[in-house]
Amino acid sequence: MGLRILLILGLLVCGGPVAAAQERSLEYPVKAAFLYRFGSFVDWPAGAFANDRQPLLICIIGRDPFGPTLDRLVSGQTVEGRTLLVRRLPAADPDAGCHIAYLGGSSSQSVGAAAHALAGAPVFTVAESAAPGVVAQFVLRANRVRFRLDTRAAAAARLRISSKLLNLAVEVTQ
Repeated sequence: MGLRILLILGLLVCGGPVAAAQERSLEYPVKAAFLYRFGSFVDWPAGAFANDRQPLLICIIGRDPFGPTLDRLVSGQTVEGRTLLVRRLPAADPDAGCHIAYLGGSSSQSVGAAAHALAGAPVFTVAESAAPGVVAQFVLRANRVRFRLDTRAAAAARLRISSKLLNLAVEVTQ
């Protein structure tokens, strides 16, 4: 019994920080994968794409926590027959043609201000923090990347979210 307690304490002291660091190092690659996979579960309104061959544009607005990871993940990938492109922007612009936008916030534009700038545009917005107009919010639950969905924000952006994606969310605001 004493050996078991020492072993558990040793794992907690030594293994805890290593496991936590590994989980943190995987957080943004997992979020990057979610970003482009969201596109498979969203229907955009007519006019959101100029034609059937226009790429699906993922925009990183403000702070970019993904670096080249997102570019590597989307390279050669398609969603609903559309190639994926990544664009980085310093601030939200409803005329930039984004279909999915990660709102990273910056000193010049907060997440809320970026969401407000995109209000009414057919853009699936994603952020780390809750803000009016953000469709998906990343959250960590039991050290796993999950997400909340706001169907009101999606409706305001004229987006239809698949029931499959709604069922994967840890919380859905309607």
